[in-house]
Amino acid sequence: MKIAKQYEELNKIRSIVDEKLLRTDFAAVSELIRYMNRDDMFEKLRLKDTQLGILHTISRIWLEEKTRLAPYGIEQDIFNGVNSLELAESKYRLIQFGIFRIENELSGEVIDEYIDSVIEQGVSGVALAMIIREESKFRADNAIKLSRYLKNKNAYVDALILLETATSLSYACDDIYMELADMYLEANCLDKAYGMLNRIEHKDQNIEDILVELAGILNGENNG
Repeated sequence: MKIAKQYEELNKIRSIVDEKLLRTDFAAVSELIRYMNRDDMFEKLRLKDTQLGILHTISRIWLEEKTRLAPYGIEQDIFNGVNSLELAESKYRLIQFGIFRIENELSGEVIDEYIDSVIEQGVSGVALAMIIREESKFRADNAIKLSRYLKNKNAYVDALILLETATSLSYACDDIYMELADMYLEANCLDKAYGMLNRIEHKDQNIEDILVELAGILNGENNG
């Protein structure tokens, strides 16, 4: 495709997408995703245009949110406040650059500012976990650090959802399983803690002892 034709098609798609983003309720976002999946030109150009690429990533986050957030009664999603391609990029960059702050161990004040912004804007743990996968170098380490920052700000549910999402992604590992198991234990969700501890591949004696104790409790053997 010649450059001039590509530019023309890109502008056309941008206009279509911006018009569709004027509404971001469930039906409107579902229609937007259907359009992106069916339009061959969108598929070609999203690989060349940053904003279209970000929109595609955000749409995958939204689909995951619809599954993971409903059990917690959370209705707000990644498209909240995103009424244009420009705003989609701005929101994505906010999350991305904040993750870089944590990864590069910037000052506590700078990180606090980021965490406050994430909480204020209602950025979900799903979005955080998935953008860590896309943009972070030390994914598991940053997911754990971010979950702890959220807990310190009393955003316990967001921290929990972040780790739960991370366990299903490519960077899931023993450290994440252990961190999530600790959160389940703190919340007295013993069955979930037991299941998560069993996912740890390299168990030390302490973990084995905890598993034995939890098994006894869950089987009613430690009821006095």
